[in-house]
Amino acid sequence: MKGLLENRSDERKFFSVTFDYAFSSINDKSGLERCNAKGVSSNLSKRGLGFFTSMDLEAGQPITIFHERIFDHPVSAEVRWCAKQSDSLFKVGVCFN
Repeated sequence: MKGLLENRSDERKFFSVTFDYAFSSINDKSGLERCNAKGVSSNLSKRGLGFFTSMDLEAGQPITIFHERIFDHPVSAEVRWCAKQSDSLFKVGVCFN
């Protein structure tokens, strides 16, 4: 991940705010279902967001982010990476669509 950090061209703003996000998950009974979860931001740029969550998200997975202090409307994003920090904590990087 160090190489990724060195290649970033966008300025990052570091701050911590709790927000809601939604994603689709496969349910054994009925197929896809919409899931809601909470995230805590770590940094924001014009192209993406870094945050912590309790969910193990998959790279390529689409999510929708909701928080009026960060955005004035729901924002679509794609998970670029997800790294386990502990048993129930993951750090996630998304890019905005």
